Amino acid sequence: SIASVSYEYMKMKGVFNNVMELSGIPREFINKCMYGGRTMMSNNTKDKVETERFNKDFISKEDILEKKYKGWGLADVDAISLYTSSQVKLGGYLQGLPKIITNLSYDDLKTKDGYFIEILIKSVCKKYDFPTMSKKTKEGIRHWTSNMEGETMFVDKTTMEDIIKYHKIEYEIIKGYYFDEGRNMLLKPVMENVFNLRLKAKADGNPIQAVYKLIMNSAYGKTILKPFTTDIEYISEKKIEEYIGRNYNWIMEATILPNGKTYKVKKHKSINNHFNIVQAGVEVLSMSKRIMNEVMFLAEDNDIKMYYQDTDSIHMNNDKIDELTKLYAKEY
Repeated sequence: SIASVSYEYMKMKGVFNNVMELSGIPREFINKCMYGGRTMMSNNTKDKVETERFNKDFISKEDILEKKYKGWGLADVDAISLYTSSQVKLGGYLQGLPKIITNLSYDDLKTKDGYFIEILIKSVCKKYDFPTMSKKTKEGIRHWTSNMEGETMFVDKTTMEDIIKYHKIEYEIIKGYYFDEGRNMLLKPVMENVFNLRLKAKADGNPIQAVYKLIMNSAYGKTILKPFTTDIEYISEKKIEEYIGRNYNWIMEATILPNGKTYKVKKHKSINNHFNIVQAGVEVLSMSKRIMNEVMFLAEDNDIKMYYQDTDSIHMNNDKIDELTKLYAKEY
């Protein structure tokens, strides 16, 4: 798969040197700090928007040249290469092994290179229509909400800093892990190189640019590969009884194949044997949200209405884009 190719390329370039694969309880705990793309309506409610309709059949050449159409309708504003940008902004992956937090002071924790913690949110002093806090509903759906008083949340360093900065929360740190052995900073130059290779290929009309794009988008994917909870083995009819006697605690089902001579055996597989670089993938996803947060919280603080977000895109009024662009340039 392209994810495997990307992963091997990153290893070859030294991006994962001194970055440890994790298993067992530390891997499972850090995995709880992972959140996929934020997809939601503004404040989780529908909006009916009436604007002038953009109709290309009624736009003259002069209108296009003078860009008179820019104020019409809604815009779907897209981030360019969000996950590539996230990896460049992150700069590098955490080195070494995680250590159990014994000092629960945030002043001590924020001096660490990275951390992954469970917190209790006691109060939320500032609420937004597109919050960077979330919880799982009873149906197992990720619900992004500012109403998190009394809720617990698993966060990494980036998410914790953003929640404090934007939502002004009061909180209690419960437990977690930290890293204090620095970062492997090869991630940024390697990703910038692939990005520039793609730009050149695209300008030359070379279709390999699509492969470079896939490599950039999936470069972190294998770091958060889910554990395989089942395994398949094929056992001959002559050995099946002995095999069942030795493995009965792990066997889920055994099915005779059409040849009548072989059994297909499905077994439970221990997740303790599963290793990945979960700390890397979690930080990439969190940094991608920070990139969106910087734009979206700035918009909300300046009363610029947004209607919908889908991971790397925002639906907003077309005539507000220039205003938001100027605000962003001034702030960042």
